[in-house]
Amino acid sequence: TMAKKILELTFEDVFSIGADDSLILKSGESILIADYPLHSKENQHLRNLAGLYIDSKKQLSAKQEKPLHYLYYNRQTKVALDPIRYRFWLEKNNFAKYFPVDSRTYTFIKIEGKLIEETNEKRIKDYILEDLKRNSVGGNYEFYNYMALEKRAFTPDFLSQIESSPVEFKKDTADTGYFYYKNCIVKVTANNKEIIQYSDVNEYVWKNQVIQRDYIENDHHGSEFRTFLYLVAAKDMNKYKSIQSALGYMLHSYKTRANNKAVILNDMVISDNPDGRSGKGLFCEGISHMKKLDSLNGKVVDFSRQFNLQTVELGCQVLVFDDVKRNFNFENLFSLITEGITLEYKNQPAVKLPVEKSPKIIITTNYTIGGVGGSHEARRFEVEFCNYFNVNYTPEMEFGHRFFEEWSEIEWQRFDNFMIRCLQVYLQNGLITCQWDNIELKKYIRLVGSSWHEFTKDHDFMEYNTKVSKLSIFNKFYEEFPDAKKYYTDDRKKHMVIESYCKFHGFEFEEGNTTAFNLGRWAMVTKPNADGEIPNVPFFNPNESAF
Repeated sequence: TMAKKILELTFEDVFSIGADDSLILKSGESILIADYPLHSKENQHLRNLAGLYIDSKKQLSAKQEKPLHYLYYNRQTKVALDPIRYRFWLEKNNFAKYFPVDSRTYTFIKIEGKLIEETNEKRIKDYILEDLKRNSVGGNYEFYNYMALEKRAFTPDFLSQIESSPVEFKKDTADTGYFYYKNCIVKVTANNKEIIQYSDVNEYVWKNQVIQRDYIENDHHGSEFRTFLYLVAAKDMNKYKSIQSALGYMLHSYKTRANNKAVILNDMVISDNPDGRSGKGLFCEGISHMKKLDSLNGKVVDFSRQFNLQTVELGCQVLVFDDVKRNFNFENLFSLITEGITLEYKNQPAVKLPVEKSPKIIITTNYTIGGVGGSHEARRFEVEFCNYFNVNYTPEMEFGHRFFEEWSEIEWQRFDNFMIRCLQVYLQNGLITCQWDNIELKKYIRLVGSSWHEFTKDHDFMEYNTKVSKLSIFNKFYEEFPDAKKYYTDDRKKHMVIESYCKFHGFEFEEGNTTAFNLGRWAMVTKPNADGEIPNVPFFNPNESAF
């Protein structure tokens, strides 16, 4: 009977172990293990119970002791979080806060050697959970489960306890630009380039600005991207140089309030329903293989919305407003160009970047960006792509393969060295202006309307150098374009379109009101006798080393 009672005992019946190799039961009874033969079932069973008790005490002791880890077992043997050890662990794993210069708000970063990556609460949580999963022992996921459910540990306020890191980033200067490749940094000046190792620089680099290939020096003259630019420049050397300088400008991340401009890519074709496909997208894609570029859909971007730039990352060097709509208001970008960018992300404080740390701006459009006057001209640089490439003839047809994804290693090397050359062209010459075919004409048409342009473009709609009744001019206009009567009835609009016609063509304009000869309101346009000559442009030499 006693033997049966011994074998029925479980770990739950044990209170403690006595000093004389005995078990003390919760009932108060003491059982000597030595009272039973060494190899008997009773002796073995009692020793197993004693061993379980000893192991349980060791585990409890381990749980109550706080190790270096930020998670531990409290006195109730439940998982708990130690805030200061949590902070130390995050900092040991190179997480920090970063305050951009002149900004009152911060973002979270992760530092890896000389590279810094922007991060957030969700990415930090992913990193921690993956670490806990990887380091779990014997299938024990208590720590993982605790952190997976512990929302407080991943709030911005709780994470803000980590230290702020006063990191200094490598940056372009007025006369120097840098390209960050996997194997080295290329320092570029107007007349030279130099290879620098990451170990030789003190500053940090945004990880998303690193070009994901090695730099290898090669001759750039055979670059397909170089040929592409020449073709979209209508095989015109002056236009090619202008587009090349605009490309070099976008590759140079140095800027101030005084010299910062948006580069606007236009199509040469004049149409009420333009098709595009002239190569503007490929131009921007080329930049994205050298600089950190973010793109926004220009047709839907809404500057009145709070989070309209939330997809733009810290470290963005070029921001593209792609394919903006016909009535895009360029003035919405004035403050971004001259004051800097404010990045607002949901559930995070806004980050204000000064203009020196803000991205440069590209606008691509099939239309004309409106706006006249010094404020507009000081903030924009426009180039024009001819229709060599279009919906019916693509770069893939011209070159026999797709750009970038179907390039060989040699072609990538030519591309890299050509882009470096473009930066040097900009550093040597600045933005190179030229006479474009239709940019000014398209601006004029946008201002006065296509109907008025069609009516006046042959300069035979009125008699010149004499006073002509405005009523007769516009009656003739309404006869040829009946729908125009709905839009050109206001006297101020009539004045504007006639005056704009004269300014665009270089004519003199006078107007007045008289009862003589029943003229009423009249206009007089004085037309010069001679037109300007078209300049002679040299043909492109593919082997020319200067560009």
